[in-house]
Amino acid sequence: MQNVSSFPSPTREQPPVPPTIPDIPKQTILDYLAAIGLTSELTQAETLQFVSVCQAFGLNPFKREAHIAVYGEGVSRRVSIIVGYETYLKRADRTGKLDGWSSRIEDSGDDMKAIVEIHAVIGRSPSNELFVLYFF
Repeated sequence: MQNVSSFPSPTREQPPVPPTIPDIPKQTILDYLAAIGLTSELTQAETLQFVSVCQAFGLNPFKREAHIAVYGEGVSRRVSIIVGYETYLKRADRTGKLDGWSSRIEDSGDDMKAIVEIHAVIGRSPSNELFVLYFF
């Protein structure tokens, strides 16, 4: 297990301001799909799903906050909408409860995966809250 990086959370003097969800125009998301060559690959329903998720959660795909991946063909075809790990870090930090994070690479070859752990604090002491993201 190789530890790639680990960062403590900065100390905060004031309580964080609740974030607003940014407005991501539909055209921005469609431009992203065109830029990566997926416009003709996705069905209308898949495109609508990606646009809807990005807009609902204020995810800008050009900032690598959201990604889309298509797997399989025919009845086995699946679409995955993936939220970038930096989005989780930024949003956790804005809550004021981020207590650091770490990332590591496990295994190798086809079995390689990246793991990001996000640590949160509840009240005055660290809790057992740990959010683990796996990237294959």
